[in-house]
Amino acid sequence: MDPIDFSAAKHLAAISKILELARLPYRCNVTKRATEDIVRLRLTKAAVLEAVCDHLERQKPTYVLMQDWGIEAYVMLPCLIDVHELYVKVQIPPCNAGSDQELVIISAHKPEYEPKRNVDAKRKK
Repeated sequence: MDPIDFSAAKHLAAISKILELARLPYRCNVTKRATEDIVRLRLTKAAVLEAVCDHLERQKPTYVLMQDWGIEAYVMLPCLIDVHELYVKVQIPPCNAGSDQELVIISAHKPEYEPKRNVDAKRKK
């Protein structure tokens, strides 16, 4: 899977909305899994949201996954939060007319496998 192209029109609106919502903690919900991840690593929701903003503003490696229920989720990997390099997945679920949009932190855990780094790619050549 390749990282997104931050200049692609299809990602601009979603990234802008994620950044907007991540700056409003009261508009961000955390799943049970993400809560367990965050507590286990002794992090805070605020730290995760700050890292998401930093990651996206710097256009670090970000990927799109289609969830089983047909909603896209954005994955930041590796996302640096304090001293941890984590797999962070967020999404903006559809909302009813008149309802406020929200950002959902789906997960924030150590990667199940190490992200490919430029150094690793050069070694394989």
